[in-house]
Amino acid sequence: MLNSNSPWAHGTVRVMDWVNHWRARSDQAAAGAQVRELKTPSELLELRELFDITWPSPSSQITQNFGTALIHSGAVLTGAYLGQQLVAGAIAIVSDQAGSVGLHSHMAATHPAHRGAGYGAMVKYEQAAVAASREIKKITWTFDPLVLRNAKLNILNLGVTVKKFIPDFYGVMEDQINANDLTDRLWCEWLLDGERALTAPHNLISESDLIKVPMVPDIGVVKNLEPQRARELRLEMRSALTLALDGRSEIKGISQANEYLIGKI
Repeated sequence: MLNSNSPWAHGTVRVMDWVNHWRARSDQAAAGAQVRELKTPSELLELRELFDITWPSPSSQITQNFGTALIHSGAVLTGAYLGQQLVAGAIAIVSDQAGSVGLHSHMAATHPAHRGAGYGAMVKYEQAAVAASREIKKITWTFDPLVLRNAKLNILNLGVTVKKFIPDFYGVMEDQINANDLTDRLWCEWLLDGERALTAPHNLISESDLIKVPMVPDIGVVKNLEPQRARELRLEMRSALTLALDGRSEIKGISQANEYLIGKI
């Protein structure tokens, strides 16, 4: 559902300056925080440490030499600082988007002590602003369909388009969040010059005759307390999304009852 304040919502479609839109959106979201592109070795080290706190693992999520190579090959690393502390960060690698240069946002994280304060959205808006300055129109990434807060951030706040579900996308992972779990993911596209992204944020939908796929409020709690039930929820979500996202459908929004709402493209 479109934001009621958007120009499209009232039938007054106009051409938006999408490049300047994302720079303004990032500056507005920052609201006093320091949000910027990360380019130096010390900034890369801070980002690596943040990722390793988020996904504890026997090995580092990104090595210093590999991260340096990414920076020098066009990757976009963004970070949000609270004082001198990096509290959120993201990394997007250059990708081929149907013959055009795009970005694939591989990792994004917010420090556990600062979640829920909007820092995750800040680094995504800065990512969009940097991409737009390079005239890159599409950023893709994946997210776990069971994680409600990420679903709301991506679909409602950022305005991504979701048409594809991929079972066990990454295969076996070793970090403490994903170990012993199936890595099912939704594939999303952030079309920076598209209506859905430019008119975000979107509202929860109160009533709908679309296909409904329910989510739980916090899958992390279920994993900790009832791991068998968490596996059942994973398989139930897999079955529902495989059936609903059939190549002719997309996620239209999220209901007030925390359900994916799926309809024809």
